[in-house]
Amino acid sequence: MSARHLAPEARLLFDALRSVDDPRRRIRDLIEAGVDWSEFVKLGAREKLLPLMWRELAEHADALPSETMLTLRGLAAATEFSMATRDETLIEVVELLHGEGLDVLLLKGAALGKTVYSSFTLRPMGDLDLLLRRADAETAWATLRAAGWEREMEDGDASYEGHHHLPPLVDPARPTSIIELHHALVPPGVPFDIDTDALWGEASKVTLGSAGAWVPSPRWLLLHLSIHFAWSNQMRRGLGRTVRDVSKLLEVDPPDDDSFLELARSTRAATACYWTLRLSRSLGAGGVGDALLDGLRPRAPEPVLDRLHRFYLTAAIEGSVRSERLARLMWSTGIRPRASGHGSSRPWNEGEVFA
Repeated sequence: MSARHLAPEARLLFDALRSVDDPRRRIRDLIEAGVDWSEFVKLGAREKLLPLMWRELAEHADALPSETMLTLRGLAAATEFSMATRDETLIEVVELLHGEGLDVLLLKGAALGKTVYSSFTLRPMGDLDLLLRRADAETAWATLRAAGWEREMEDGDASYEGHHHLPPLVDPARPTSIIELHHALVPPGVPFDIDTDALWGEASKVTLGSAGAWVPSPRWLLLHLSIHFAWSNQMRRGLGRTVRDVSKLLEVDPPDDDSFLELARSTRAATACYWTLRLSRSLGAGGVGDALLDGLRPRAPEPVLDRLHRFYLTAAIEGSVRSERLARLMWSTGIRPRASGHGSSRPWNEGEVFA
């Protein structure tokens, strides 16, 4: 199953997100073929991609309903302001912690926004995720508290005991700016063998304001993207953002295939990486070669993998499943947790415990 088999609304969303030889022509053809704009807005909102659609669809305003264009334009303006605020917040936090002698490593959207994207506006995000060495995380949290940052939830500290990040903090001057200070890449119980020292050892430095911060190497960025989508989100949420991030990373700063394969296998994340990359390639992400997919491929007949691919794609785009039991069975068939060395760990168990 590929993009051409999707509903027109999904095809338009993914084509507008990716680089193609003649994107204007392709987008115009899809619009003129007929799009249910209500469904398009629902899908874009669920994927948190509507603000980016203004940039791609503005030149086709004559072919879109006026209310759709107003929605896209309003969200784009709000997002531009919000991401400028996030950028300012990040710089201030990094400078503050740098002044205390603390190293900060940017994760997820913050890392991508400062590396493969030209600005935060092009990579909207919610929270700012920062990684500190375990010995520094509490000090960083206390430093922000002393600077006026407040707990996101006043009574929620106990929920984060043993978690991979400390209780989130909110800047009272910018209530939408939330910081999560991590001391590990993944939550406890997640069965991936993450060597945090190796992650730090491969990181490179970027300048933020008057201070420096660190960002993961491309192969660690791709690994984290894959684990977050395939394991934490169970391949049901964030497909559009994941495809876009994978495509942009592989376009701007692709990791070496052999190096990435070694990392994926050694961390027991090969199947998570396989499905993230296979789904991304089917929706237009370039740079995902056959050799890379073959090196990550689960041991299963191709017809089985095709059926799983179709199921994951449909579930992610529709945002729901008819049967939770079936969804978990299909997820386990593709990820093969026991064969991958994951033991009895499953993402839904961890989510239920944390909730």
